[in-house]
Amino acid sequence: MGKTYNLRLFTIIVVLLLILLLDLSSIHGWTQSASLQTTQRPPYYSGVPLELLVVAEGFDENPQPQLKFEQPPNASLELVGVSPNVSSNIQIINGRMTQSRSVVFKYHLRFLAKNVGNYQVGPFVVVQNNIRKQVSGARIDVEKIPRATNQHIKLILPPSDLYVGQRIPISLEWWVESSGVENLINQQAQVPLFDRQDDFQFDDEDKQKDNTFSILLNSGQQAFPANVRSDQKQNKTYVVWKVDRVMVPLKPGEFDIEPASVNVDEGLRWQRDLFGRRTATQSRKLRVDDKRLKFTVLPVPMKGRPTSFAGAVGKGVVLEVSADRSVVQVGDPINVTLILKGGAEVENASLPLVADDLPDTDFRIPDGKIAGEYIGDGKRFELVIRVLNDRVREIPPISYSWFDPDLKDFQTTRSRPIALSVKAAQMVSAQDVVRARKVETTLEKKEPNSQQITKETRPAFTLSGADLSINKDIDLLTHSSGKFLGGWLQQGMCYTLAFMFMIIAPLIKRRADVDPAVTRKLKELQLQRESISTATSPGDLSDALRRMVAVADIVSRKEYESVLSECDALEYAPDGVNSKIDSNVRNRALTLADEMLEGIK
Repeated sequence: MGKTYNLRLFTIIVVLLLILLLDLSSIHGWTQSASLQTTQRPPYYSGVPLELLVVAEGFDENPQPQLKFEQPPNASLELVGVSPNVSSNIQIINGRMTQSRSVVFKYHLRFLAKNVGNYQVGPFVVVQNNIRKQVSGARIDVEKIPRATNQHIKLILPPSDLYVGQRIPISLEWWVESSGVENLINQQAQVPLFDRQDDFQFDDEDKQKDNTFSILLNSGQQAFPANVRSDQKQNKTYVVWKVDRVMVPLKPGEFDIEPASVNVDEGLRWQRDLFGRRTATQSRKLRVDDKRLKFTVLPVPMKGRPTSFAGAVGKGVVLEVSADRSVVQVGDPINVTLILKGGAEVENASLPLVADDLPDTDFRIPDGKIAGEYIGDGKRFELVIRVLNDRVREIPPISYSWFDPDLKDFQTTRSRPIALSVKAAQMVSAQDVVRARKVETTLEKKEPNSQQITKETRPAFTLSGADLSINKDIDLLTHSSGKFLGGWLQQGMCYTLAFMFMIIAPLIKRRADVDPAVTRKLKELQLQRESISTATSPGDLSDALRRMVAVADIVSRKEYESVLSECDALEYAPDGVNSKIDSNVRNRALTLADEMLEGIK
């Protein structure tokens, strides 16, 4: 009986120890919590982003926990940002001080479903080091937005044929009955055509307008310049917002684009605030859709394409050519500037080969393509040519061709000729190279007749004995005949000293330019930082920190006040005389001190 009792007691003790060990190993993991929240009330609509929030509490401040999740089928879920919130709390009750520190991470997500249905979002997992906290997912019912009957939207393209590289004016118009405009709270438009950046290039010509129209793109919300006017249609008065853009197709093909749409909140019940402004107490969401957009982009035809065509499509192209000089010798370089302007898409246009206009018997032109620079109202090209013949009298007209989509044919313009005055090049021969004449060494051999000296017109140099050969011997060319600094050792020392001076001179100048007041402040800050690191009481630490603040600006006032409050709480506690400084408080104070030192430098 005694043995059985002892065995049961031993078993109970072992089980209790195991439970205690498991509790100690997992108690840290139980302090973490995470939850999923929505910032909007149902119903949720298709095509309207829904803001979700995952709140994680109890995790360490560093490193920042990661949120992991999978994309829901037929919808998108995007992490927009993370906002950490750290707060500290100190309480003193009956002479006993308690400290608490709270860390909360909020993960902002955006859910978007384009079709009606029931979607599963989550589960989510918050991960920090070896800690994993799972957040249950949720099901979201997405409904269709009711259709607005007092408004409509339309994306307008020209009815003519469209070509690659053509500048096509397009416009987006939103019509709202004037009687219902004042009930609209906010508006959000979606134009799928504007998100086709791989197929089309867009340009906004007039960007200085008083009104804007907000459109949601894949890159985020963007406000476009808009015109607002009043118009009549079917005996009704409308207010019309119009956005004008220019579209340039980048590739040919048949395109089927989803319709443009506008989601708008309409206020149903209103009240006025203290300032007399109307605020909606009840609203409903409405939607209006355009028709699907179908069109074809044609390639520029190959038939009849001239050699001077370089991809420009449009109308009214002008080519301006200028040269930096008009009087030259054969072989002199001439900088030629070509500026392309007109109604074509010149930003992406290139310069055709000019060899047909500048024959190689009269001009030397650079090989390959010439890069251009877009200058706002045109595109500028620069090239260097050389005249090879003194019989050349002008830079002939240069041709440039483009495709006119209205005429469906190629057009060609020619620049004006530039008159030149070309002189034959003066060849320098060996007879033009001279050297010094030998000077007589004895005065007795000189002619006494001074008249003969004044009549001498020959140069003081002669070609006799001149060596015009080109020497390629590296050792001979690099050899120095000097004795003092001609050796390799002396030259190396000179270069080394010069290089050291170049390094030391800026340091000396920087030290001389330092303001003496800044130097005094820096020494004071360094002295007080040393006092913080060696402080033995909370009062000494807070006093040193306050002295630093009197000298330099505070980088983080909130953190500064938090450190001071903790020091004061420790100092004025009942046993504050013997209280020790918490290592965390000292490290935070040192961090503030280092930030102030960096600021003064």
